[in-house]
Amino acid sequence: MDISNIDASLEYGRFFTGGWVKFMYFSLIVASLLPLITIFMIVITLTIGMNWDNDMIIALIGCNIFGIPLAVVFIYFIVRNDKLKKKITSYVEDAIEIKAASNTIDRICTLGQFFDGVKIQISFVIDKKRYVRTSGTTENEKKLRNGYHKIFSRYTDREINILYSPKHDQVLILKDVARIRAL
Repeated sequence: MDISNIDASLEYGRFFTGGWVKFMYFSLIVASLLPLITIFMIVITLTIGMNWDNDMIIALIGCNIFGIPLAVVFIYFIVRNDKLKKKITSYVEDAIEIKAASNTIDRICTLGQFFDGVKIQISFVIDKKRYVRTSGTTENEKKLRNGYHKIFSRYTDREINILYSPKHDQVLILKDVARIRAL
């Protein structure tokens, strides 16, 4: 199974693939260039002896205030996604593709729609044995948003396609075929 068809892990949430990964790397490069451009401009200015006006100083400070934290955010998402990719690659080795029923357990809304989250429960049958798995992990029970992810709102209260790894006891949610064709 190609891991680019996986949209989320029931335990870890969203898994970025394709265009999203390219966007994150491109954005990291752009955000990282802003401080380098500032240093380059300072060196050129000092060698030429040019005076800076207030607008130029404000623009450079603004770019750095914006660029450095943005680069840190993209580094976080890239590292998180790479770790998750390694785990998912091992989960897919013995995974079984099946249909499952998903149900909403709870929803949280904080700071508008940006931090909305849904906790779901997936139930499925393999060899006449019923399995029920809940989003999140027991390891991080004390974590504030354990199991609540915005991506799960796409897959609530309906039948979905999943991969189940019996060896690792992991559920991976596959992208909707109809949704992929629409894009």
